[in-house]
Amino acid sequence: MLEGELEFVIDGKAVRAAAGTVLAAPRGAIHAFPVAIGGRARFLNLHTPGGFERYIRELTAMRSRGETPNDEFFRSHDQYNV
Repeated sequence: MLEGELEFVIDGKAVRAAAGTVLAAPRGAIHAFPVAIGGRARFLNLHTPGGFERYIRELTAMRSRGETPNDEFFRSHDQYNV
C-alpha cells in the first residue's frame, strides 16, 4: 500500500491494509480489493507469472463493446503455465 487504506478480501477473509503494508494472495486464492476506507487509496499491484495483462486487455475490450464475459472466457484465463 502506497497511500490510504484498502480492504482486501483473500479467500473470503477481509483484511485491512494501510500505507506500508505488503499483502500477497497465494496462487489460486480468490481475491479482490473492492473497498477504499476513508477516501482515496493508491497501491502497487504486481502479478507473476506474466499473462494477467492479456486478461485485463481482453476484458476491457469486451466491456467497451458492451459484451459480458462468459464462464468460458474466465476458464480460459484461469491457467498457470509451469
